[in-house]
Amino acid sequence: MNAQIIICDQIQNNKQAKGHTLGTILNHVHIPVLPFVLKLHVLVKISDFPSRESLDMQLRIYDEQDKIIGTTSRLVLRNYRDLDMIPGVDAQLELSLVIVQSGNIRIKCFIDEEEVTWYPLMIRLAEAS
Repeated sequence: MNAQIIICDQIQNNKQAKGHTLGTILNHVHIPVLPFVLKLHVLVKISDFPSRESLDMQLRIYDEQDKIIGTTSRLVLRNYRDLDMIPGVDAQLELSLVIVQSGNIRIKCFIDEEEVTWYPLMIRLAEAS
């Protein structure tokens, strides 16, 4: 199994094309104040798993002290790709996180309670002008 996470400022689902249009891919975010509610759009791509199996997927967000600062609901995901394609699924989620400190956060993807990948995001406090 292979999993990837991409964090963006926006994601649009194109049902006709059976794909996603991504906005700006984020490596860092500037926030104006603390605390701050930060909205993030997440695309999770999972591939190469048995086509008849379902997966239990959850995102957990950790701060620099390895403390959980957010989680998503558990999602049950199944393969709906054509038979000639490698089995997989794309999941689009929107996160709202209460940020109380600047620094690196890690968005971790768990499948069936096992960590399979993670994505770093630097949170920076914007300097007053």
